Amino acid sequence: MRQETKYIIIHCSATRPSQDIGFEEINKWHRQKGWNGCGYHFIIKRNGIIEDGRPTDAIGSHCRGYNHNSVGICMVGGVSEDDHTIAEDNFEGDQWSSLKTLVEELHEKYPEAEIKGHYHFNPDKQCPSFDVDDWAKTELLWILNGRTDLKYLEDNGVKYWRADYERSGRTDETLGPVYGKQWRDFNGVDQLFNLVKGIKQEPNSRRLIVSAWAPHEMNDMALPPCHFAFQVFINDGKMDLMWHQRSADVFLGLPYDIAMYGLLLEMLAKGAGLKANNLIGNLGDCHLYNNHFEQAEEYISRKPYALPWLRLKNGLHILPHRNQDGWTEELHIPEPSDIYLQCYTSHPAIPAPLSVEN
Repeated sequence: MRQETKYIIIHCSATRPSQDIGFEEINKWHRQKGWNGCGYHFIIKRNGIIEDGRPTDAIGSHCRGYNHNSVGICMVGGVSEDDHTIAEDNFEGDQWSSLKTLVEELHEKYPEAEIKGHYHFNPDKQCPSFDVDDWAKTELLWILNGRTDLKYLEDNGVKYWRADYERSGRTDETLGPVYGKQWRDFNGVDQLFNLVKGIKQEPNSRRLIVSAWAPHEMNDMALPPCHFAFQVFINDGKMDLMWHQRSADVFLGLPYDIAMYGLLLEMLAKGAGLKANNLIGNLGDCHLYNNHFEQAEEYISRKPYALPWLRLKNGLHILPHRNQDGWTEELHIPEPSDIYLQCYTSHPAIPAPLSVEN
């Protein structure tokens, strides 16, 4: 029996999508290799059915050097129909749904286990033919840290703010006193720190609010905040978050805002030891630009994939901090490496021009 479980490792069978195989075939192949039967603990067939391999607590035979401390999951598929040497993310929607359910169940049983792909342990492998870790988190971390500079954003691949910056006439390579400035320094008040502290001290308060709407500094901003405030509600160990948005670019901007505030809700709940519950958007002027019509039609014609799942190592929380004047408190902001979006897959990107607005 396995003494510890440090990893949940996801593999693919490296078979063509037309090959409808399962435990029986894999068990036969592994025995032919001289192994003691199927090396995986679970196999997810093309139709989404999960078949048992080895007993969950048994030592597997799926990842050399890590069999003694891991659970192995095999997704059937993973190579091109035309060329079996080419890795290809060709898994079915039912497989993604089953993988999400299975990993969530395993994570409940082994809460400290990290979710990895086979390629994490063997750089020569492309298995399981998709990225197990992925997340667009740059802008939220930029805001949480109180930053307003373009360099951090652009160094991390977020470049769409450049047009608003150039239109504003600014020359200091910042966007002025925008979101991060107001969340962390609204006339000298660190609103985010007060929010996190208030969640712990007065969870039933109706004043758990952060605002970025600062009329006295609006003229210095490259663009007044589109999403300008949010409020947190806590009830029965669950946290809801509602954000307010004056203007929503439905095709390009709104999906990004939903993802950002969803991540913020998860960070706040994690730091407070609560369960993230409802994410609520209160939207003002919602608009689909004329030059986004075709892209929107393409988007709604596509069949969605199963949702990925988020893992946070750390949330937003207050920590004691010692400086030259003695002990004080500071807000701990998660690092990029603390945030994992796992088993994310997507259709090809749909290019659309950014419409610069007021």
